[in-house]
Amino acid sequence: MLGVGFDELYDTWTIKESSHFIFHFQDIASVGDVASYIMQKEKAFDLINNFFKVKLPKKIDYFVWNDLKKGEVLLKTPLAFTEPPLCLTHTSIANTLGHEMTHSISYFAAKPIKKKYLISEGVCVYFDLTKRDKVAQLKNINHSKYSIIDVWKGKLRVGNDIIYPLGGELVKRLIESFGREKFLQLLADQSYENARNLYGEKLDDLISGLQKDIRR
Repeated sequence: MLGVGFDELYDTWTIKESSHFIFHFQDIASVGDVASYIMQKEKAFDLINNFFKVKLPKKIDYFVWNDLKKGEVLLKTPLAFTEPPLCLTHTSIANTLGHEMTHSISYFAAKPIKKKYLISEGVCVYFDLTKRDKVAQLKNINHSKYSIIDVWKGKLRVGNDIIYPLGGELVKRLIESFGREKFLQLLADQSYENARNLYGEKLDDLISGLQKDIRR
């Protein structure tokens, strides 16, 4: 029950509610300009949901930890994380504007029946609103000679230093090349096999191009 906010721990936290969020601040003083923080989150929500066009069943409970180590010990998991079916996020003030909220938004837009880590995290990286150069990030990783398809299928395990930028760049290219509607179908079934059914042989060309671009 600790994760969903039903604990005396949160008695000292500050709650602020906006159009799409219920914010829970561990230390509101550490946030600085709270009104600006909330406004930026709302703008990010609108921008992201302009693509997904979904109505969430409830506002996102957004827990903002100041003491990350304490949060990770109590919740027994690294921060940040989101439970999409619950519209529930635990994060820090330093986290990106869009990543965690995209987990909830994309979940209810597609209701995934089959998830793949590369895609489920990739869509959140794509919509994190940081505009990082993901190809440059991947080129700087020494162990960059790997099969994208094997990573996608889960046959090859790699760290988040690869998964995040690789997934973000893959999602970017899929959306730009094939459009929103097919991408939403991919989110529902995130397997490589479904992507091959949706995109056909053009998927091979896209992956080959990305594979070539990220190798030094």
